[in-house]
Amino acid sequence: MIERALSLLILIAVTAVLGACSSLKPIPYRQRVEIERKSPTVLTSTYQGDIDTMHSTAVNFAMVAAIEYCLYNGEQAAMFQGMTDESQQQIYNRVYSTADLYVSPLLKDKNPKILNDPMLVRIPRIVFKFSCTKNLQILDPAPVVRSVKPELLANVSKDYRGGILVTENKATSPLQKGDIITHVAEKRVDGTDQMLFALMKAKNQRVPIRVLRNGRSVSVTAKTLKVVNVLHAINWGRLKDACEFKQGVEVPAICKHIAE
Repeated sequence: MIERALSLLILIAVTAVLGACSSLKPIPYRQRVEIERKSPTVLTSTYQGDIDTMHSTAVNFAMVAAIEYCLYNGEQAAMFQGMTDESQQQIYNRVYSTADLYVSPLLKDKNPKILNDPMLVRIPRIVFKFSCTKNLQILDPAPVVRSVKPELLANVSKDYRGGILVTENKATSPLQKGDIITHVAEKRVDGTDQMLFALMKAKNQRVPIRVLRNGRSVSVTAKTLKVVNVLHAINWGRLKDACEFKQGVEVPAICKHIAE
């Protein structure tokens, strides 16, 4: 009878220990997020995880942090320019049997069982490059463009910078197919991101644009269309998707607000 009672007591203790160890502590949010300003208009949002962080969770946290930062600072939306995966792999060789490790003092077992050989574990580190805006504009009608390298313009531009080639556009636009945009709102631009930044700073809905056309510098005036509300809606959709975490986490405040 005593032996049966002792066995039952041990079984209850083991069950309690295993139940307590079955779930990890929530992954912290704030202490792993870093916002860094790279220039007056460009920031980065970084989330550094640990061996218990899923890659998707790290991506979501970094995105949420960027949107939250912009909204907290009175901007209407976060404009993302790209994501960098700086995750690293580390050798992790101390994975033990949880049952043996915690039950061993009770069973007087001084040699807990090792379940695996050394293995590589991915430590997620995700970096988003973004800007905050409350005055995002695009050209109207919006041309189809792509960046061109500096060496293609060196003989004409003389500043050894690239430009933005118009590959398609509507007939109502002052821009023509084959134009290479070099200046927007009097700002030198050599990429689509820089063009958006220049349009963000433009106060009027008509902006001067300088292009290289048939080897000559030509100035035109283009209309713009405010799209910050569209970007805000896109951000809100991203936020709703990102806040659906796949593991136990310390949910950011903005995600709790969405859930209400």
